[in-house]
Amino acid sequence: MGARQVPDCEGFQNFERQTDSRCSRAIIRESFLFVKIPGITMPKLKTHKGASKRFKKTGTGKVVRNHAFGRHILTSKPHKRKKKLHKSVVADKADQPVLKRMIPY
Repeated sequence: MGARQVPDCEGFQNFERQTDSRCSRAIIRESFLFVKIPGITMPKLKTHKGASKRFKKTGTGKVVRNHAFGRHILTSKPHKRKKKLHKSVVADKADQPVLKRMIPY
C-alpha cells in the first residue's frame, strides 16, 4: 500500500518549503500506521500459564520437563530411581511443536 494522501495537502507540491514539509510529515505519519514491519507476525501469542509452570525452554529451543512420581510415597522406591526422578529431561519429540506454541517466548 502506498502512502495515503491527506486531503488538505493535495495541491501544495510547488508552494513554500514549510508547507511542503508539513504535508510530507502528515503523509508519513498517516502511512506509518499501515507499514508492515518485517519479522513481526500478528497476532501475538499468549503464554499458557499452566505450561509455563511445568515446562522450560533450553538455549537451543527444546522444551524440558520434570519427571512425575518423585514427590511422595518415596519409601518404597529405590534411591537410584529417586535420584533420576528429580532430574529434568527433554520432552518427547512428538510433543515439541505443541509445547513450543504454548511457550512462545
